[in-house]
Amino acid sequence: MTFDLPVEPAMAEAERIRTTRGAIDPATSRSICKAIGERLSRDLPPDSQPPSARIEELLAEMRRREDRFR
Repeated sequence: MTFDLPVEPAMAEAERIRTTRGAIDPATSRSICKAIGERLSRDLPPDSQPPSARIEELLAEMRRREDRFR
């Protein structure tokens, strides 16, 4: 199973939201991330295909960005 998601525009939008005056607070962000993770866990069983190399790259970039803000 492959997913062709518009990742770059979504990341750009997330960055725009993060840097705007009305950015969501960290607790709300964590809550949203948790809900998304739970839904993905439910909808994508663990025996599904491993992530593509591109998804692995994006996950690594996301971790780097998260580490910068901690």
